[in-house]
Amino acid sequence: MKFLKNLIGNNPIDTSSVFITLIGIVIAMPIFFIVFESFSLDLSLTNFYDSIIKYTSETTKLVFYTAIITLLLAVPAAWIVTH
Repeated sequence: MKFLKNLIGNNPIDTSSVFITLIGIVIAMPIFFIVFESFSLDLSLTNFYDSIIKYTSETTKLVFYTAIITLLLAVPAAWIVTH
């Protein structure tokens, strides 16, 4: 029992450490989910070409819409700030 007592120690659990650990887990969970899901793609030869076309078109749409929103919101705001 002395070994177990020395391993655990007599210090109570610090609540700030528990809180910081929980925040870290909440922040890390989406990252781990994205990595896990990226390796679970169906890359069979029949669907590979369709998947590449789909992912490319979705990525292109995302870049296009992001550029439009940037032009509509960020550029006028930057122009107002500089003048």
